Amino acid sequence: MDNQPGQHKKAISQLNFLTRLVFSFVTSLAVLWPTSPWYYPFPTRDSGVFLYTGWRILNGEIPYLQVWDHKPPLVYLINAIGLGLSGESFWGVWLVRLFCLAFAVYILFLLLEKYFGTLVAILTSIVWVSNLPPILGQGNFTTEYTIPLQALALFLVALAFEKRDKPFPRYFMIGILGGLAFLTKQTSIGIWLAIGLFLIIDTVTKKKFKSNFLRFSGLAAGSLLVIALTFVGFNLLKALPEFWDQAFSFNFAYVSPGETSFFNRLFQAINPAELGSIALYYLGGFGAITGIFIYLNRSKQSKLATLHGLILVGLLDLLFESLLTNLAYDTFEHYYLTFIPILTFFCGLLLSQLSEFKIWDVKNKKVHQRAFLILITLFSIFPLINTWKTSLTKPDYHVNEMVIKYVLDQTEPDDPILIWGAETTINFYTKRAAPTRYVYQYPLLVLGYATQQKVLEFFDDLLENPPEILVDSNRSDMPFFVFAVESELIEEKKHALLSLYTQVPDIDGWKIYQLSSSNP
Repeated sequence: MDNQPGQHKKAISQLNFLTRLVFSFVTSLAVLWPTSPWYYPFPTRDSGVFLYTGWRILNGEIPYLQVWDHKPPLVYLINAIGLGLSGESFWGVWLVRLFCLAFAVYILFLLLEKYFGTLVAILTSIVWVSNLPPILGQGNFTTEYTIPLQALALFLVALAFEKRDKPFPRYFMIGILGGLAFLTKQTSIGIWLAIGLFLIIDTVTKKKFKSNFLRFSGLAAGSLLVIALTFVGFNLLKALPEFWDQAFSFNFAYVSPGETSFFNRLFQAINPAELGSIALYYLGGFGAITGIFIYLNRSKQSKLATLHGLILVGLLDLLFESLLTNLAYDTFEHYYLTFIPILTFFCGLLLSQLSEFKIWDVKNKKVHQRAFLILITLFSIFPLINTWKTSLTKPDYHVNEMVIKYVLDQTEPDDPILIWGAETTINFYTKRAAPTRYVYQYPLLVLGYATQQKVLEFFDDLLENPPEILVDSNRSDMPFFVFAVESELIEEKKHALLSLYTQVPDIDGWKIYQLSSSNP
């Protein structure tokens, strides 16, 4: 009998855990189901590269060394895990995406509930998840997998603000998450830069040299440990030069500003029109402005010191995200996924302030305030509704199905094929490997990165192991076998290769070259 109150409390705690868990998975499923292979059996270009690389990992190949791509390695590992769980099916990766999103929803829900209450946590979660589709697209982007890492880092730093003991191990764990984020998408580290700058500001203003030194050291040590182990691993695999060349050197060339100034790109980051009418962007923006006023009017004796710390970290994070998102000469919608966790926090802050704002002098004021919040939430779910409409009516596969059928009909599983024009999806879907690590050819077209040596390597690979089929996707920005560098030797190799092939009738505007029977 004495244990009944404790047992009852434990049962309630377990029920709350299950309720939050179910809520997280249901909301995530509502967003991701319209992007599932059920509606989109063919991956998009970026996703096709990640899936292909994951598939080749399962077949014993090493990223960068045997498959060229310029993303950090964790996205390939994630895709390999998903494919391994599902017998090399696209569904496995989709399930990994579902788990990652549900985890992020759960962690952010805990954070929002802790500071703003259950109702605000529910409504804010619905808002941010519903607003994912316009920037998520069909998904499987690198920035999609950084969301749970950013969310967990934000939650852990909130705990670290409250519990001042064990500064090094707490921030060491946060640093590990930062290292993992960096190895997923290099520009997704805004929250960790914000935490680091916060510690510097806190040290200067409050003279906490010893404790903040331990915190900063833990943050740096955790991040560097993960990155260092990755470098050691690729060195053991004898792929370190290739890893550095592709994941870093190429990206330095890729982020060159071109004709667009940095300040114009920065304006894009703070321009809501860049993301269309996404409610989270507006609500989070107004929440950030609200946070500025709250922070400026804070009291040293305030019981909300942790919240004030999170607000400052959040404001710094928005600054860093704006800078990092616009490093490249061009931006894409999915780059803005890195804003999601901190915009969600500020959205919750705004809704909590609106729920307490004394503008209704009527009976049952709280009922009216809650109705107002619910109305905002309902207004915010239109992107999700549009996503469901699109998936049910007009799926866009981004791939030539007729070419896929031709490849499957004309080749055996062990036959290599080459798709010219960044359509790696075809290699993955048909399970036909490319005879070269340049499964797509962007690196051979980028001025400042492409060299004669790289182009010759490409042709030598094809001449040594001629693909059964050459496909020219007929993209205007990628003329067939035209490279950033030219030489007589390259032309000789090109003619030698094409002499092995016979052109067959085009398929939907795509040019098809079949290996001649006289040139096995």
